[in-house]
Amino acid sequence: MAGDYVDEYITAFEVLACRTNMKLDDPANLRMFVQGFPRGLAERCIDIESPDTFTQWMHTVQRQQNNWMQKQSIQYDSYGNTVSNTVEKN
Repeated sequence: MAGDYVDEYITAFEVLACRTNMKLDDPANLRMFVQGFPRGLAERCIDIESPDTFTQWMHTVQRQQNNWMQKQSIQYDSYGNTVSNTVEKN
């Protein structure tokens, strides 16, 4: 997976799997699918939901990626600067 493009990675994997008649829920294929994610993202998915099927993995990784993106949006302003957590006193 390149960058934050979870949906594109999932779609590409599904298309290639379909073209090669690969069974998405086969353990070896699931392992290959999961190995395409950043390690931290895959580990969060396992820790939180322990997905067993391709569909479960797909939904879990999308949810976790969305959570991460929401956290990033409140941590950084639109210019990439860290937002301060301190309140200025007058």
